Amino acid sequence: STAVGQTHQYAAAGTYTISATAHFDVNGEDKTANGPQCSKNVTFSPNTPPVVTPPPVTPPSTPPPAAPPTTTVSSAPTSLINVGPGNVALLFGAVTAISAVAYRYLLSRRLSRQ
Repeated sequence: STAVGQTHQYAAAGTYTISATAHFDVNGEDKTANGPQCSKNVTFSPNTPPVVTPPPVTPPSTPPPAAPPTTTVSSAPTSLINVGPGNVALLFGAVTAISAVAYRYLLSRRLSRQ
């Protein structure tokens, strides 16, 4: 939340790599952020301001244009909908439970006739 400035005086003109490490408090634990994205090459020369080499900028990708709405006549599906393993397990469990209840009901009716 508070920027901390650091200073350093270089002994000679030239190109230097400047690296930064940020520390964050996450739920009471110190987390750090560093790496190539936190480093820059800076060139110093006498009597001129430093030149910072900016990183290459990649333009944001634009989504493809939306297709115009079309009106189609309803037809029979050509494939099953992929519902995933969770829905298949839920369907299996529901069918099993309903079958067990129906079996117990029919069994109790058959046993009560005898």
